[in-house]
Amino acid sequence: PSTQYGALGRTRQVVRPKWHAPWKLMRVISGHLGWVRSIAVDPSNRWFVTGAGDRTIKIWDLASGTLRLSLTGHISTVRGLAVSDRHPYLFSVGEDKMIRCWDLEYNKTIRQYHGHLSGVYSIALHPTLDILVTGSRDSTARVWDMRTKQQVYALTGHQSTVASVQCQAVDPQLITSSMDSTIRLWDLAAG
Repeated sequence: PSTQYGALGRTRQVVRPKWHAPWKLMRVISGHLGWVRSIAVDPSNRWFVTGAGDRTIKIWDLASGTLRLSLTGHISTVRGLAVSDRHPYLFSVGEDKMIRCWDLEYNKTIRQYHGHLSGVYSIALHPTLDILVTGSRDSTARVWDMRTKQQVYALTGHQSTVASVQCQAVDPQLITSSMDSTIRLWDLAAG
């Protein structure tokens, strides 16, 4: 380890990574007709899902790279995906302002969530509560009850597109980032 000085003049140890052989490309997968905008891996690590500008969602076998299923329903680019680790659900968001809940046992949309005023760019599922959070070009992040489809909160304050949202079980339970160059930490318990 070597010593470096931080912005406040404090010393800190910098650990150098150990060398390893260069990463090797395993496979290139083609199948979408538009830019691939989003990807999510299922919690069992058996398959992954992609969403693209061709308005489709494709589910792929992780080991072989073969296409298992295509889902249609969005009328514009699919921008975000999230796979539930507690339910057999896949959630998708798109530039069509739609948030869709897909039942993976029946391979169809079972719920739609309405409320964003512009394209939806990001989605995250809370790890312990049945809520989902979406970020949109309308400068809001919205918290939804997964089961009732009701909007629980509309989180305002960003001045531009909410590009990314993340949920966690501990405070802050929600973190949003925006094209306004800010990051906001939200306490859902406090309301």
